Amino acid sequence: MGKTALNGVAEDGPTDRALRWTAHFYWYGYAVSCNPTKAVQEFLQLPRSTAGRWIAAAREAGYLGPSEGMGKAGG
Repeated sequence: MGKTALNGVAEDGPTDRALRWTAHFYWYGYAVSCNPTKAVQEFLQLPRSTAGRWIAAAREAGYLGPSEGMGKAGG
C-alpha cells in the first residue's frame, strides 16, 4: 500500500472530508483482503489508535455501517 497521505486530509483532525476518506480506505482495505483498519492507518498516515477512533467516528457519521463484531466489517 502507498504511504503518502492525501494532500493533508488528516492534518485538521477528523473533519467530514477526512471521515469520508476514512470510510473509502476502510472499504478499499476490505475489498482487497487487507486489514481495513491498517489500510486507513497507512493511507492517512495515522497511528493505529487514531485510525480506530476515526473509523468509529465514520460509523457515527453514517459513512460506515455498524460493526458486525471483532474482525468483521460493517455495512
